[in-house]
Amino acid sequence: MIGIARSPEPLALAGVRAEKLAAARAASAAGTKIDFSGYEVAKEALAAMQQLKCCYCEKREEQAKYRDVEHYRPKAHYWWLAWTWENLLFACIDCNRERKRESFPLSPGDVRLVAEQAPPGTEHPLVLDPSDASKDPTREIEFRRARFQAKERWVPHGSRRVGARPSPCAASIDLPCSTCTPIT
Repeated sequence: MIGIARSPEPLALAGVRAEKLAAARAASAAGTKIDFSGYEVAKEALAAMQQLKCCYCEKREEQAKYRDVEHYRPKAHYWWLAWTWENLLFACIDCNRERKRESFPLSPGDVRLVAEQAPPGTEHPLVLDPSDASKDPTREIEFRRARFQAKERWVPHGSRRVGARPSPCAASIDLPCSTCTPIT
């Protein structure tokens, strides 16, 4: 994972956010399902910002069209951030749907934001935000060789430094998974 310099928000996203957030507030108040569509208008800008690379594993995609817009703070828990530029990233399907999904672990004792509260509040996420300029991903992640789907590759692991909070990637997107075999 490399740090991502966030580009300016696409103009179309602001309009979508105003409309969808108003509808989401009404749905939340009524206890009905929230329509999370619309954030996809940011996909091309996110893909360009990240040079068509997944925000977590850096897998290069050939095109953005069939890939995912990742919600750093998952929309299932943070519905009011679903259309917020700073919460959106470009991700490969493996990382977004198979590894991170709706998980967003916090440091022990942390309490999730409440609806409409601005991040980060008092949260200390254990998932690294590659667009957070205050964090250096190269100091938080170490790569180890492993066999994955019969191929040798370098896989990311959270580094554990004495005195530091647990590494962001170790809690939710720690590879290798059950199909990986570390190479010694």
